[in-house]
Amino acid sequence: MRKLLKLASFLLMFVVLPSLANYTCYGEVKGVSIEARTGHLIVENIGPLEWPRLCSVDRDYNSISPEACRVVYSTLITAQTTQKSVIMWFNDGKD
Repeated sequence: MRKLLKLASFLLMFVVLPSLANYTCYGEVKGVSIEARTGHLIVENIGPLEWPRLCSVDRDYNSISPEACRVVYSTLITAQTTQKSVIMWFNDGKD
């Protein structure tokens, strides 16, 4: 029963989280970097987006903490290195 509940919760995450986001971005990752002056995490290409500033590893940016940004950076670097695609859901705060 407990395993079934965990599985249902996991699957529900894929239904609920995308509905809360303004944008869904899917694709290969290219050019992951951190801007030296600002600490912004930028990506040359991620799906259809070009050079988005996603977050900052130094301070809160776009309501994302530096700790969470480091996790995003690690995920994107891994995807870039292994040439895997990623799916990102995010909100630009304009709603």
